[in-house]
Amino acid sequence: MRRQVALVILLVAASWAGAQAADPAPPARNVIFVISDDQHWRDYGFMGHPHLRTPHLDRLARESLVFRRGYVPSSLCCPSLASIITGRYPHEHRICGNDPPDGNPFGGSPAERAAFQAGRARMNAHFAEWPTVPALLARHGYASLQTGKWWQGDFARGGFTEGMTKGERHGDAGLAIGRTTMQPIYDFVARCRRAGTPFFVWYAPMLPHDPHDPPRDLVDHYASTAESIHVARYWGNIERFDRTVGDLLDHLDREKIAADTLVVYVTDNGWLQNPADKRCLPRSKTSPYEGGLRTPIMLRQPGTIEPGTSDALATSLDIAPTVLAACGAQMPAGLPGVNLLDAAAVAARRQIFGECFTHTLVDSDDPGRSLMWRWTIRDRWKLIVPAPADGAGAPAWEGRLPDPETKVRYERGEVELFDVVADPDETRNVAAGHADVVRDLRASLDGWWKPVAAAAPGPAAGAGRRPANLLVFLADDLGARDLGCTGSTFYRTPAIDALGAAGMRFTRAYAACPVCSPTRAALVTGRHPARVGITNFLVGNRRGTLLPADYLHALPDAEVTVAELLQAAGHATGVFGKWHLGPPQDIAHHGFTVVGSTNVAPGSGPPDDPMHGRAIARQAAAFIESHRAGPFFCYVPTHSVHVPLKARADLLAEERRRAADLPARAGPRDVVEGDRTARAVQDLPVYAAMIRELDETVAMVLDALDRAGRAADTLVVFTSDNGGLSTAEGAPTSNRPLRAGKGYLYEGGIRVPLLVRWPGVVAPGTTCDVPVTTADIAATLLDAGGVARPPHVALDGTSLRPLLEGSGTIEARDLVWHYPHYSNQGGRPAAALLAGDGAAPGNDKLVEHFEDQRLELFDVAADPGEAHDLAALRPQRVADLHARLVAWRKAVGARLPQENPRPVD
Repeated sequence: MRRQVALVILLVAASWAGAQAADPAPPARNVIFVISDDQHWRDYGFMGHPHLRTPHLDRLARESLVFRRGYVPSSLCCPSLASIITGRYPHEHRICGNDPPDGNPFGGSPAERAAFQAGRARMNAHFAEWPTVPALLARHGYASLQTGKWWQGDFARGGFTEGMTKGERHGDAGLAIGRTTMQPIYDFVARCRRAGTPFFVWYAPMLPHDPHDPPRDLVDHYASTAESIHVARYWGNIERFDRTVGDLLDHLDREKIAADTLVVYVTDNGWLQNPADKRCLPRSKTSPYEGGLRTPIMLRQPGTIEPGTSDALATSLDIAPTVLAACGAQMPAGLPGVNLLDAAAVAARRQIFGECFTHTLVDSDDPGRSLMWRWTIRDRWKLIVPAPADGAGAPAWEGRLPDPETKVRYERGEVELFDVVADPDETRNVAAGHADVVRDLRASLDGWWKPVAAAAPGPAAGAGRRPANLLVFLADDLGARDLGCTGSTFYRTPAIDALGAAGMRFTRAYAACPVCSPTRAALVTGRHPARVGITNFLVGNRRGTLLPADYLHALPDAEVTVAELLQAAGHATGVFGKWHLGPPQDIAHHGFTVVGSTNVAPGSGPPDDPMHGRAIARQAAAFIESHRAGPFFCYVPTHSVHVPLKARADLLAEERRRAADLPARAGPRDVVEGDRTARAVQDLPVYAAMIRELDETVAMVLDALDRAGRAADTLVVFTSDNGGLSTAEGAPTSNRPLRAGKGYLYEGGIRVPLLVRWPGVVAPGTTCDVPVTTADIAATLLDAGGVARPPHVALDGTSLRPLLEGSGTIEARDLVWHYPHYSNQGGRPAAALLAGDGAAPGNDKLVEHFEDQRLELFDVAADPGEAHDLAALRPQRVADLHARLVAWRKAVGARLPQENPRPVD
C-alpha cells in the first residue's frame, strides 16, 4: 500500500529559489499551503536576523532544502496570491491589483459600494478563466479547505470544497485562522483521514500583516532592541506567526505523518517596517525592489528531500507545477514555472520575470493600463523598467508610499540595473556602466511580455464599423509558388488568383513552423508554437543525433483561441476540414460550435472527392448561408494538397495531357540540396490536379458567400500551413528559387502564399513586401471582428490592418522559428530568426542548427535561395542575432533537443 504523504506548503512573500534537489519525491498524498503575509526576506533567524526569534521556522530550515533567492512576480498580496494558486503571471489572470477602479472598498454610499462589488465581480470573472491548484487536485479525488486571506470572495471560486471565507475583501471569517485558532485545519484533516480522502489546505493567516497586535510579552521582549514600538510590534507578529508554524509541525508529528509530509514555505510579498508609524517603508511592499519581491522558500520531506541550501533563482510561479507533479496530478499546459524538485529544471532556469501594478487598478480588463514596472533577474543582474520608459500612457504615480526619490526615477522613466548578489539592498544603479547587459535583459523582458502602450479605455481598433464576417482558408503543404498569382506557370488556380486580384498579396508571408500542427496552433491562438507548446506535427517522433524536444499532442484547454473570443463577441463559429490539434471531440472546447470533416484523413474520400474538398466546401457553404445575418467566423482548413497524391480521374487525365504538351526542359529536373534531392520543376500532373481540386473548394465557398449577400462585408484570408513538399514523399512540387521545402527552416519550408480580400478596406490588386507571419492573421481576425486584444493573453501576432488599409505599416520586429525536431522530409532540429532591424529590416536571416551548433547568415532579399552563407563575413551580426534568438527562447520557455545516448544517423 502506498504510504500517505502530506504536502505542506508554507508560502512566504516571494518565489521559490531553485536548489539542488534530491531525486523527485514520490507522489504526494496531501497538500498544505502555509502563506505568510507581509514579511521581509531577512526577517528570520536562519536568514541572519540579529534579534528575531523564529525557532520553528529555523527548525524547518534545518530540515529543508532552502531556496534563498525566491521571488514573487508581483509585490502585492492579491495578485501574488492569485499567482500562487494558478501558477500564472498577474498579467495573465488579470488580478493585477488589490481593488477595482471604481467604488469604495470601505463602505461609502450605496452606489459606491455597488460599483466596488461590480468591479470585484469583473476581476473574479477573469480569475475564473484559470484552473487553480485545488481545482486540479479535485480531479484526483482531493478535498480542499480554504482558511485565512482570500481575495476572490467565496471559497468555491478557488476550487475549494470547503472554506471559511464567504465574500469579504480580505477574507472575513477566515482571518481568524492563526490569530485566534488553528482548529478548523485540524478538524478538516481529521475528517479527511477518517474518510481516506487526500486533502489540500490553504493556510494563509493575516500574519505578520497589520494590525501588529501581538501578545504583550512579545512586544515587551522586542522593545529593548527594536528601533521603535512599531518595529517591536511587527517583530512580535513574526514570532506570533512562527508559533503557529510550530503548532502545525507538531500536529504533523502527533499524527505521525511528518516523515511523509512535504513542507514548502514562501510569502506573498515583502515588508520593511517604518519606525515612525504602522506603515511600511518604500522599496518594500508594492515596489519592484528586493524588499518587496524576495523571500526564502523551503521544501521539507524527511527521508526524501536532503536538507541543504541553494542560491538558484526561483519564483512562486514554481509552486503550482511543483505541487501538481508531487501529487501526480494533471499539469496545465504553458505553466511558466518549473518543478523545484526537478534538479535539472532548476539548474537550467537562469532567468525569472515579474511585474508590479497599481494598488487600485486603472482598468480591470487591460493589465497594461495599470502597469508600474516590469523586472527581470538573470544570474546576478536585475533590471527594472518603469512603465514611462516604454512610452506614453503609464499610470500616474499612486503616492501610497511617500518616496520622492523613487517617484522621480519612475516619472522620468529611469531604467535601473543592480548586481543583487553584491548589492542586495540595491543601492547602486549600474545601468550606465553595463549598457550591453541592459540591452540584453531588456530584449528578453520585451520578449516575455510588453503590453501595448496604455490608452484611454475604448472599443477595439476600427470600432464604429460593423464587425466583419471572417472566412479563412488554410491549405495543407501548399508552397509559396504553387498558385498562378504567385508565379506558377503550370498549376491552374483561377478562383484563388481572382481572390488575390481583388485584394492584397503578401510577397513575404511566413508560416509559423515548417510543419502543420504548430502553424495551425499559431493561427487559432495568435501565439508562437513554442509558447503554446506544440512544436511538431502531432504524431512526429523521429530521432537522430539528438533526442527531439518534448511537445504537447493537443491544444491545451487553457489556450484562448480566436474562435472563443469571437464567439463571446457574438460571432457564429464553424470549422470544416483538417483540425490536427488534438482529438476532434475537443474542438467544441476551443470555441467552434459547428464542426465538419475533421475526423477524416487526406486521400480517404470517394473517387469523386478523394481529398474531401467538395464535402468541406458544401459544409462551409451551408454554414455561411445559414448564418447570413452574421457576424460569423468560418475556418476552412483543407486536406489538399497533402500526401497521398490522389486526385479525381477527370482532372488527372486533363493535367496529364497538359504535362505531355510541355516543351522539353533544358535544365535538370532535380537539384541537390544538402543531403537531399529537391524537385526543380513544377510539372507533376497528379499534384496539378490536386491544386485544381483545392481551387474548386475555394470557389464553391466563395460562391456561397456571394449567394448569401455577404461578400462585401467579409474579410477573406487564404494561406498555407507550411512550404511545399519538395524533398520527400514523392517531392510533388518545386519551391525554386527558394531553398528546400516542408520540414526545413530555409525559405522553401516556411514561405507561404497569403492573400487577403476585404472590400472597402483593401485596395484591389495591391501587394505588400513587409514580412508577416501566421500569428498576425489571428490578431487581424480579432481586429476585423471588433474584438479587443485580450489583455490576459500575450499575443505574438500583430494586426495587419494598417498594411491592408494602406494607412501605415506595422512595427518592425524579429520573426522567430523554433523546430527542435527531425522532420519526415529530412529537416533536422534548428531555429531561425529574421531580423527586424538593420539597414534593410527583414533581410538578414540567421539559421541555427542544434546538432552541431552551426550558425548560418543569409540576406534573403538578395539571396532567396540561401546559397551564400555570410556568417564568416559578418561575425558580429551573427553574434548579435544569435543572442536575440537565445533570449527569445528563454523568454517563451522554448524546449530544446537533448543529447541522444543512442544516436541514429
